[in-house]
Amino acid sequence: MVCKVSVREVRIMEEIKAPIPGKILAIKCKVNDFVKSGQVLLILEAMKMENEICSDSSGVVKEIKVKEGDFVQSGFTLIVIGEGKNKN
Repeated sequence: MVCKVSVREVRIMEEIKAPIPGKILAIKCKVNDFVKSGQVLLILEAMKMENEICSDSSGVVKEIKVKEGDFVQSGFTLIVIGEGKNKN
């Protein structure tokens, strides 16, 4: 008996979510940028304080779901990071 197993590519994505409600002041990356773990991705203003939102892992920015000036609620997905390698 022969068993055929199909193998498909699995893409791991990380969603960077707003930890608190606030306003997007600045976006520090672009789609297709390679980012490192701990790198600042954007600045979120909440209660008159500027909060750096950083990447939890290294990878490539696949999608940016906000723009500067947007107001977001806690838990809203800001940026999606996927697998990828630094091109440098």
